[in-house]
Amino acid sequence: MRGRKNIALCFLVLDFLFASAQDTAKTVLRKDPQKPDAVLKTNPLAMIWGHVPFTSEFRFVDELTTARWQSLQFGVSVFGKSPVLYLLEEQYNHKHKGQRSISYEVHGFRFQFAYKFYLSRKRFAPCGWYLAPDVSFSTVKLSTVHGYQFGSYIQATQYNLNVMIGKQSFRKKFAIDYFFGVGWKQNSWQFVYSPTRIKRLDIKNIPYYFEPLNIFIGINFGKAY
Repeated sequence: MRGRKNIALCFLVLDFLFASAQDTAKTVLRKDPQKPDAVLKTNPLAMIWGHVPFTSEFRFVDELTTARWQSLQFGVSVFGKSPVLYLLEEQYNHKHKGQRSISYEVHGFRFQFAYKFYLSRKRFAPCGWYLAPDVSFSTVKLSTVHGYQFGSYIQATQYNLNVMIGKQSFRKKFAIDYFFGVGWKQNSWQFVYSPTRIKRLDIKNIPYYFEPLNIFIGINFGKAY
């Protein structure tokens, strides 16, 4: 009699465990309608003033989910001449009419990588609050058209290593990703007279830019696909 009770109890326990396993499997394998596989993003505001001063940044960022609550984000930016430099050109050329006009050249690129850990367990990546280590590298050449033709330019280089906290939200397939970050940066500017003649520039009149502490806020807009 006791043996039958033990067998019945074992079946009840197994039935409970099997039902729990089924519920867990359904939870793990469920399809969240707010979960896209990837998001392509940009920020049109960066075209006005880019990551490097006096530049216009054309930014393209792609985020790919790698796990239920993780994603890999990488970005590529191309730098061009900012509206500020266009304005300086116009002012100079208007003031010196009849003289030799001036025209600036800006060329460069930026690479950035971040790995996001999403904090909510109610939604899958890439939706909700997240923490992410972030690294980036930027290099830009600034010169006049005449100077650039002769290999003379200012070379601006920046390294970043940060930790970001942010939130990504969706309205149907459209995404908005806003974030705050803190970390370390290293900026260097040097004047290249020729391939064999280079002078480091010690620029102090851009506040905060050359400090190692990096604090920033940002936003990207995108679309899931």
